[in-house]
Amino acid sequence: MTHRHRFRRGVAPRPSDKDLRLLGRLLKRAEKACRPDGAGVLPFVVAAEKAGKAVLPVGHTGADSVFVRLILIGKGFGGMSAEARAGREVEIGRLVGACRAVLAQGIREDIAG
Repeated sequence: MTHRHRFRRGVAPRPSDKDLRLLGRLLKRAEKACRPDGAGVLPFVVAAEKAGKAVLPVGHTGADSVFVRLILIGKGFGGMSAEARAGREVEIGRLVGACRAVLAQGIREDIAG
């Protein structure tokens, strides 16, 4: 466990700019992976692997978090058959929308606070 993942003085770690870039890249590549041509599968898997090491927004680190679920789907996306990938497109789209809403909310809180 690195210093970035430890709680200090009761304050949860906040995602850095790099972490937010990794999460943004994950969301973009997830959208591209859902296209019918299937060309974005490998970049989505790589982005999911890297985003899995990032610090997630506060309150979204549990197993039921939209970020965690998207990362887990992305890590296994390369090994899925074409039919299984097609079955996950709707879920991935919904998770990407929810992740974008969380990130937008966090940005507004940082500006206000």
